[in-house]
Amino acid sequence: MLDFLKNVDIKDETIKEMYKTLDEATIYNLKVNDENCLGIILFMKKVGINNIDELLLYKTEWFLNARSDFIKKVNNNIVRKINENYLEVNL
Repeated sequence: MLDFLKNVDIKDETIKEMYKTLDEATIYNLKVNDENCLGIILFMKKVGINNIDELLLYKTEWFLNARSDFIKKVNNNIVRKINENYLEVNL
């Protein structure tokens, strides 16, 4: 169901861990919003966010936001904070 994440180089281990730790509703929401999720991942890569696998596991709710809303919230300062310690960042 989350195989679409492989198209943006998300590790198989991350996808397996997502199935173990996320509830069925969250997995379903990611799947039905796959284009939005992929858009957020591609945007993250473009702006230099480098810990996307961890974010999918621990900040999953970010990938359920509308891509346009997510983009509005991100700036260079936020990118630095996400790369340093994403647990302290709330979007």
